[in-house]
Amino acid sequence: MNRSIQVTAALAVMSPLLFAAAPVNAAGADLSASCPSPFIVQLDWFPQAEHGYLFNVLGDGYKIDTKNMTARSKLVAEGKDTGIEIELRSGGAPIAGMGTNKVMYTDPAIHMAVLSHYDLALGYRVAPMISVLAPFEKNPVGIMWDPQTYPDVKTIKDLKDKNIVVNVSPYASYPKYLVTLGQLSEAQIDRSFDSSPARFIASKGKIAQQALATVDPYNYTKIYTEWGKPIKYQLIDDAGFHAYFETLAIRSADLEKLQPCLKLLIPLLQRSAVDYIKHPEAANEKIVDMVKKINSYWRYPMDKAAYSAKAQLDLGMVSNGSDTTFGNFDKKVVDGMMDILRRSGERLPDDLTSDKTYTNEFIDKSIGLN
Repeated sequence: MNRSIQVTAALAVMSPLLFAAAPVNAAGADLSASCPSPFIVQLDWFPQAEHGYLFNVLGDGYKIDTKNMTARSKLVAEGKDTGIEIELRSGGAPIAGMGTNKVMYTDPAIHMAVLSHYDLALGYRVAPMISVLAPFEKNPVGIMWDPQTYPDVKTIKDLKDKNIVVNVSPYASYPKYLVTLGQLSEAQIDRSFDSSPARFIASKGKIAQQALATVDPYNYTKIYTEWGKPIKYQLIDDAGFHAYFETLAIRSADLEKLQPCLKLLIPLLQRSAVDYIKHPEAANEKIVDMVKKINSYWRYPMDKAAYSAKAQLDLGMVSNGSDTTFGNFDKKVVDGMMDILRRSGERLPDDLTSDKTYTNEFIDKSIGLN
């Protein structure tokens, strides 16, 4: 879940630990001399298909800690042991809804977190982070409506023109950016959405609602049988708020010490993401298995995971962006995002420039989605 955070600046200091460099190579690379083991990654939510490329490097002999909701195994690249272990920590209940940047600054054992780039910028003043990989070019968050009730609505802007109530999470920051962009009016926004479909269904589709395009079209036709029909939506990205979704980020102070590791690990993860989107089945089985074993309120069947993986590709959420490289950041996109945040009244540090929020240093430019 995306949230802005507050943490004490004193936690920003982390002790350095240097690792020797290893030859730059992705598939079959030996990470043992360059990376900590286990390499710990904090997920932003319960396991789901958006994390598929991370579960793709989780070896088949993985172990699930049901109490702490973690998965650990050898870290593999194209099935080959890299010499270290990886631990994936579930978000959601285990982190009590905290932003992963806050979690990173309360637990120094974590090396990397899944963190949307605008949340990184919002939290930078007290929890400075830097993104090292952008697995997604588009954010799947959107606004949905009932096409039978509103056949003339095609875009979020149409919802504004018709003054339709838009129900969103009280924790979501993006609605104010849509107001800044002229896509919504403040008066029509209702910040009481609790992730339940109950109000939308009870209204018989007379309100619009926050949606996740990788799951909600599936949910409203397959899971929420009391609705049981298609919905329509527009992505906030397509409405003008371009920001990298679910990047991989580290503490800014850790950049130098993790540099030898990231030179090997990031190309490996680039390849894993490209492989996952082409062949998601094996990673999806691990995701579904972990969700079943931790046995929380989160439910994630195989057909939902398959739907999400396909939607990521169909929506252009997974793509090379404006060039032929997968996973790199475009400065224009980041600059545009930060301009919208500042125009919307967000209190970013005066000296925070886009280059402090991301780096393409570890990206292998030859890796792309064909």
